[in-house]
Amino acid sequence: MAIKKKSSNGSAPATKRARRIAAPITLTPARLTTEADGTVKAWYLVTELLARLDPTNARQHGPRDLEAQSGSLAKFKQQKPVVLDADYVVRAGNGTVMAAARSGVELVWAVRGDLRGEEATQFALADNRIAELSYWDSAGLAAQLAKFHASGQDVAELGWAEHELETVIAAAAKLAQMDSPPEEFKEYGADIPIAHTCPKCGYEWSGGK
Repeated sequence: MAIKKKSSNGSAPATKRARRIAAPITLTPARLTTEADGTVKAWYLVTELLARLDPTNARQHGPRDLEAQSGSLAKFKQQKPVVLDADYVVRAGNGTVMAAARSGVELVWAVRGDLRGEEATQFALADNRIAELSYWDSAGLAAQLAKFHASGQDVAELGWAEHELETVIAAAAKLAQMDSPPEEFKEYGADIPIAHTCPKCGYEWSGGK
């Protein structure tokens, strides 16, 4: 559309292009569901969210990751929401959306926050990085995986390959041996007088240095 206005000297009118301001993208949930506790969940079309994946996402999703996430969706359904920023960009759960598309899932549960721009990018980085800072209880992990494997559970559905299960169990067994007193220390107990304490690790022992 063109807008005509007179020039300042009253001569022939000049032509000026009207600026078109792009309206912010708005996604409408394809479905709303209400849980038993009254919580309302918004479900969005996967095809729409695929077009709104985080363009700055530094966390990549390879074939094995997407296969594991697809298996998790098939077995457990979606147990946590995808997080959208204020502009409906996926900031947490990009892999979930991609796995859902791979599995033929049409709708995913998502919540919309109020972050946008660089602040939303920072949240995405923090969300991925903070999860990496936790660690496994080796003995507890090995016990649970061994239990499920013995009952016929396919641990691949939980994200572990068969050879990884063997590695986890072997590592836990090694740690258990390290936590046990050596064979030459057959007699030990609270009644044995303590002669020395390591200033670094706190290990206590009697006898010579």
